Amino acid sequence: MVQIARSDKAFTLLEVMVSMVIMLIVFLALLAAMSFYTKQNVANVIGDEAIKIAQECVERLRNGQMCSDLITRDFRGISITFTVNSPNPATFAFGNNDVTITVSYNYANKTHQYQLNTVIYK
Repeated sequence: MVQIARSDKAFTLLEVMVSMVIMLIVFLALLAAMSFYTKQNVANVIGDEAIKIAQECVERLRNGQMCSDLITRDFRGISITFTVNSPNPATFAFGNNDVTITVSYNYANKTHQYQLNTVIYK
């Protein structure tokens, strides 16, 4: 009977399976990190948009125009409605007027708010 020499240079099935399980765990961790990063990125983009809406509202008030109460914007396939609470520029007194603009929106089952305080001279 001829004996076949066992080569120590090759991997056994058990070693291959263990390495595949380790790679699977690493890839799942990377996938979870990417998911978290994407959610945070979308939340930051939506928050930045709330700031832009408040700044646009300030410019409209300085020009004597009303701000829209509801503004809808789309982000990566998600439609977000922003609610803007701002004063009527017709009620401004002559001189300096303290103005507070509040932009609120719902994202990830939570209500978020951005508040902008400024002075508008009439």
